[in-house]
Amino acid sequence: MQSAVLSQPPAGVHRGRPGRPGRSGALSGFGVDVLPRAARPRPAPSSWAQEGPESTRLPTTHAADAPNRLWSWDISWLPGPACGAWSYLYLIVDVFSRKIVGHEVYEAETGALASELTEKAYWSEHLASKDKPLILHSDNGGP
Repeated sequence: MQSAVLSQPPAGVHRGRPGRPGRSGALSGFGVDVLPRAARPRPAPSSWAQEGPESTRLPTTHAADAPNRLWSWDISWLPGPACGAWSYLYLIVDVFSRKIVGHEVYEAETGALASELTEKAYWSEHLASKDKPLILHSDNGGP
């Protein structure tokens, strides 16, 4: 087996420090970082993706052209003090300004708590006097 000494790393690969924390990849422990996700070439679509059923749902587009027109919300799990104990972070963000307009931590995940937080955020942002509708976006449990 031949070994070559490279004075420069191969195209598309930059040098890193060995054992750099927070880096993952096959070459991270050897002092070479792999390409960032945005710079990697995209793989060709697989055959199963082309054979899937066509979606009948029309794509929706929401434009955040001003503050308090489009909000996005999500619930995240927070580990508790004991093993197996969880708290839930409810978070509402204004998409235009990226301002956190509402947040709460609860011990349960219920629709009533989500509704209560949404109403609190609505009143704290003084939206009752606005004539434009507010769109509340959710990922519906997606990763």
